[in-house]
Amino acid sequence: MDAQVQSTERTQVAQPGWRSSIWYPAPISCSINTMAVSIQEYKKALLSLEEAISFVKKAKDSANYKIARDAAIQRFEFCIELSWKVSAKILGSSSTTAKPVIREMAQNQLISDPNLWFDFIEARNKSSHSYDEDIAKQVYEAAEQFLTEGNLLLKQLEIK
Repeated sequence: MDAQVQSTERTQVAQPGWRSSIWYPAPISCSINTMAVSIQEYKKALLSLEEAISFVKKAKDSANYKIARDAAIQRFEFCIELSWKVSAKILGSSSTTAKPVIREMAQNQLISDPNLWFDFIEARNKSSHSYDEDIAKQVYEAAEQFLTEGNLLLKQLEIK
């Protein structure tokens, strides 16, 4: 079924304690697990992160700084997810979580420092579960550092 058809379907969901059912639009099938996981998608995501970081640097002293930084953080989150999922696919890994795949990435010389990549995952987790100005600053710094490491990974993936 295509997304247009799915988005117009409706699903009835009974809410506990409610006397009647509420109708919600049926979810469009789209999740991180079904997204396009390819080197090309990863490359596009890295370029998008690079653009966002460049924009943040230009907006450093403007009112748009926090908005730009938050956009860069979101792009970082997407990049880190794609990085390990594309790597898992290329390596033929059966792992479905980041840390085991990162270990496999190091064992296969796709990355040189798995601990740095664990730090990236930790930064992504921090940004996903709470919002705090200090955490946002830390995650943005990780995003800047990730850009270099992410591009090195891309080069290694393209060789494989």
